Amino acid sequence: MSSTDRSLRGRVSFPAGCFPPAIAPLFRVRARAHSGTLGWPLAWALLLAAGCGSDTDSGWIDPKSIPRWSVEEEVRLGLAEGDEAELFGSIGAATVTTDGELWLFDSRPAQIRRFDLQGNPRGVVGRPGEGPGEFSRVRGMLARRSGEVVVLDVGTARLTRFSSQGALMGTQPLPPAVTGGGLHEDLEGHLYLRARDLSDPNRVPGSGPPPYEWLRVDEHLEVVARIPAPPPDEESGGGMVFATPLGPVVPNLTRTLHVLGAGGEVIRAHNRSYVLVREAADGSLADTLARVAARPAMKTAAERRELEERIGQDPRVAAPPSLDPEKPILESLSVDLDGRIWARLRVEAQEVEGLSGFRWHEPGVWDVWSPGGEPLGRIEIPPGHVWLNAHGDRFWVRTFGPLGEPQVVQFRIHEGGQATQPSSASQQHDAPISNPEL
Repeated sequence: MSSTDRSLRGRVSFPAGCFPPAIAPLFRVRARAHSGTLGWPLAWALLLAAGCGSDTDSGWIDPKSIPRWSVEEEVRLGLAEGDEAELFGSIGAATVTTDGELWLFDSRPAQIRRFDLQGNPRGVVGRPGEGPGEFSRVRGMLARRSGEVVVLDVGTARLTRFSSQGALMGTQPLPPAVTGGGLHEDLEGHLYLRARDLSDPNRVPGSGPPPYEWLRVDEHLEVVARIPAPPPDEESGGGMVFATPLGPVVPNLTRTLHVLGAGGEVIRAHNRSYVLVREAADGSLADTLARVAARPAMKTAAERRELEERIGQDPRVAAPPSLDPEKPILESLSVDLDGRIWARLRVEAQEVEGLSGFRWHEPGVWDVWSPGGEPLGRIEIPPGHVWLNAHGDRFWVRTFGPLGEPQVVQFRIHEGGQATQPSSASQQHDAPISNPEL
């Protein structure tokens, strides 16, 4: 039996409002040698024993009650040829300064491209290298409330500070074990860096990488507090990894997601249950921000067959697998410059041709939550976009143009109504990309 077959799990689904947290562990049953689902008689017996009330009575939010926001495309940056200011290599980060400029970090070559919110270029900051104001391997960029912009560079193990006009203000060495991929500021202006926790004296060498933690640092990057990150608890359905323009694609990935919230607290959720939990800095449970009675989306037969065929082509797999038709509920969590939580949902895929080689791609659907856990709105845009950041009534995504050129799109949010479709001209520029996790 292949590793793919052994990793499959059986599950049951529940009507909205009928999934009491007290019995949740009973339904995380793993049938490693079985690709079917648990029988409904057992599921309903457990439900009847636990009781099954309304969404209001149980504290679960009906997904249909989350307001729908509409969006319009305001600006699209990125050309295949022409103005050098818009000849992007690979956009990895976006932030908005206190002066209202959009800064995009481009890793090929390593530099920051500045634009106003109307899409007009405002110059370039930095260049490749290891000298002052130069970049090696950047893993984060953040416009702070003080007005400065900080860039986390793990290649040179330093944090570089710029003014909002792009002037170099200085560099600081990073604390040990800072890995990048995590740069955060809370609403009070405290800075956080993600690092590996090397403090366990009993850790066995070769037992895998140390767990992550968040370091709250002062203006000198001295560590003020350490916040443990929840373990990812990852388990992939099949263990196969596909290379795409957006990075690795892993079918049926099950894991715990987390971000730092507006107050520097950990916000976590398991991707197979739509429950946002806020933890205190010491890792203890603080409270539940939100519980949404969301049903998991299902893979269409054609989408599932495409994945199974692609995995079956791997020489390490003895025979094509039978994948779980049920998708995780959540794909990712992000926090924007205003402290709002963006939860990207897994939804039914659409058949479109894309750069990744897959035919089936999911639209971008996000629920936006206030820092305190109030549902603000749901946004939907066509397939092929990766969220970068948001501020006020705008958000930014990256995508590719018709010739494969990297692009950044600025959307304007309007409260109420259904998500608007891009114009026909915009649709011609949308080159759908596979989601990072299938």
